[in-house]
Amino acid sequence: MRRHLTKALHKSNKLSTETLITLLTATHDELAIVQAVLESLKHGIIVVSEKGDPLVWNQSALRLFQIGDLKQDRPLWKSIYHKELRNYLEISIKAQLLGESEDLRIHNRLICCEITPWVLSGAIAGSLIWIEDVTEKRLQMTRLRQAEAMARLSTMAATLAHEIKNPLGAISIHLQLLKKSIPLTLWTEHMEETFDVLSEEMHRLAEVVHNYLDASRPLSMHLERCDLLSTLRELLDVLSVEALEQKIELNLAKNMGFIPYLLLDKSLIKQAMMNLLQNAMQSGAHIIDLRIYVTAEQVILEIEDDGVGISAENINKIFEPHFTTRKNGNGLGLTIVFKILREHGASIEVESPIINYQEGMHGTRVRVKFMRMDGEYMQLAAPNDVDS
Repeated sequence: MRRHLTKALHKSNKLSTETLITLLTATHDELAIVQAVLESLKHGIIVVSEKGDPLVWNQSALRLFQIGDLKQDRPLWKSIYHKELRNYLEISIKAQLLGESEDLRIHNRLICCEITPWVLSGAIAGSLIWIEDVTEKRLQMTRLRQAEAMARLSTMAATLAHEIKNPLGAISIHLQLLKKSIPLTLWTEHMEETFDVLSEEMHRLAEVVHNYLDASRPLSMHLERCDLLSTLRELLDVLSVEALEQKIELNLAKNMGFIPYLLLDKSLIKQAMMNLLQNAMQSGAHIIDLRIYVTAEQVILEIEDDGVGISAENINKIFEPHFTTRKNGNGLGLTIVFKILREHGASIEVESPIINYQEGMHGTRVRVKFMRMDGEYMQLAAPNDVDS
């Protein structure tokens, strides 16, 4: 069709009105097909001129960029409200940084943009922007990496921990025997301090070995019908004194309505939730908000704090064995949380930062998603409940 149209343009003054109408109709139909194909794509496409003015786009592009519409008489980036995306598009199109992709977080979704040149008559005429929501794809990659890390941990930790555990027990026993063998007449304050340090370090090392064994061995679960809200309240009661001392507000949402029972190992779930809450309390937070809400298929526990947040380079590493940013951390706490939730068929998502203060971005939001049980429901938060 394009070849016929090109020939017709060269002979337009010789063509009859009827022929011109036929060509225009055919061209219109062809353009309609192209537009229909573009609108059928779940990925976004925007074609811009060398100056960056939008020429062609589809609705998926507007949806993924979360904008109302584009204007053809001004550069693309001037229609973008998201600051990071606007700067990326302006710099990339102006500098013709083509062929590279960039992941950008736009309103809780991870959007991948790839800019490539488009060519007309043998010369670069502008840029083609390919837009894809890669949130689930990146999440699956992270989960795969975490699963591989867990497998490596299981192999290494089981061997290492068992090799250390027995000698550690022998050292502890002989240390006690040595302490008892020293006559009181020879006992000094310095000796007491030395034995205390040795005892503390032995205890710390024993805890490390215990954590490694917990992380590596298969979980023995005793599933039962569980009231998640009551379990959460029990934990908040335990942590309330510590929170008061640290001047941290623990706020549990009120009037959450009907929440289904879940099939859980209550002890393991308490261990996982305790770890998540302690992490929030150790993040420099002043306020920690908690709530449970229900979708058609899931019961979701949300923990949100206003602490320092997690950097972009660390957000995908936090569930990996040995990864920690704390001075005395062993990097196994969240690994065990991940393992417990995985064994329950639950998933966990971490988003940070979530709060835009003048001095920068802060805060972390954790969502633990449990699959609902079929069957009966119970109201766990009555309208007149007062949650502390």
